[in-house]
Amino acid sequence: MDLNLAKYTGEDILRAIRAVKHLAGVPVCVWSSSQSRRDQAVLRDLGVSQFITKPSGLDQFMEIGKTIKDLLADPRDG
Repeated sequence: MDLNLAKYTGEDILRAIRAVKHLAGVPVCVWSSSQSRRDQAVLRDLGVSQFITKPSGLDQFMEIGKTIKDLLADPRDG
């Protein structure tokens, strides 16, 4: 999820997700160009699974793919 959406902020959406009982445990990964420590602290308090800063280069972008793959990996796969 991006923090800077047109109609609602990512923070607003994450608060709404966490308020719904059957969605409360769903992992949420935030993707943002923001490097604000305030943004990161608020999202951490809301239970964000990962905060990923948008990359400036290909190597960084590929590392994000690995992070997301690891986040979504089924622990039963080994």
